[in-house]
Amino acid sequence: MFLFTVALPALAYKMFIQLKVILQAGYEAYYTGILKGVDYPFFTKGSGTIMTIGFLIFLISIPSKRKFLTISSLYLMVKLLDSFKGARAIFLTQLLFIMWYYAKVYGIKIKAKTMAKLVGFTVLFSQILVSIRSKKVFSLDLINSVYNFLFSQGVSYLVLGYTIDLKSKIVGAGSYPYILQGIFGFKPQSAEALNTTNSLADKLTYALNPLAYMKGEGIGSNYIAEMYDLGYVWIIVISILLGYMIIKYEKYVVRNRFLLLTSYYFIPNLFYIPRGSFFGEGLIKNMAMLAGVYILIFGFDYMYRKN
Repeated sequence: MFLFTVALPALAYKMFIQLKVILQAGYEAYYTGILKGVDYPFFTKGSGTIMTIGFLIFLISIPSKRKFLTISSLYLMVKLLDSFKGARAIFLTQLLFIMWYYAKVYGIKIKAKTMAKLVGFTVLFSQILVSIRSKKVFSLDLINSVYNFLFSQGVSYLVLGYTIDLKSKIVGAGSYPYILQGIFGFKPQSAEALNTTNSLADKLTYALNPLAYMKGEGIGSNYIAEMYDLGYVWIIVISILLGYMIIKYEKYVVRNRFLLLTSYYFIPNLFYIPRGSFFGEGLIKNMAMLAGVYILIFGFDYMYRKN
């Protein structure tokens, strides 16, 4: 908890700087990697990584319910601030993860009333964020807000349709399948990303509108479309394996501390794969970090017990 608390103010300050840059450059600039070129104050360096490690240590310790609710609320506030750069999923997937952890680890059943409130909040939050990033006045018109929310989510359904329509241009075009790109991670939208990676989100958006792609606009990805790139048989095989793995993971995740640690990556990604890549945003990098944290924690624990 110490690492989390120490890094929190510095990270919040860094995010305010990032938000200012995005508001000046435009929401799309977020996806072109503009934030990597920002000169941040020295005390903010590494604050995001330190806070994440601190939060992971906190989660794997299985704290009391009261402590979990307090720290996770602070964590979600940071993610809420981070999401104002333009990516709603940054906050929403973490919110769902926190709810999953709370229900799974503490055996709490989330009521239907709570879920209804969550749906309402999601719609409201999403539309406010869209208004901010498009620099429009937010409307309190309930019907239009719900309609606009559902309409914006419908873009993900188009990914598979566009992939099928543009099959001759993009399906089977890379040196390796689209579904594997999530293992290695993604680069900011650029000519370099198109030439050195095989991301469906990049290739599809560029095929639809090259100019819009270079500005940072994008249609996103979809794990079913990534599987379609492999062929119909693999859609069936991978879907069956995914269902089997989810069942097994749910059964053993609380019994094994390393599996519980990996939930920080896998559960948010599971919520997001209908709009993202099957393996997430860099499986190798994230698993290396999680394994490092696990070894560090239990290495110190072993030495402490030995002495």
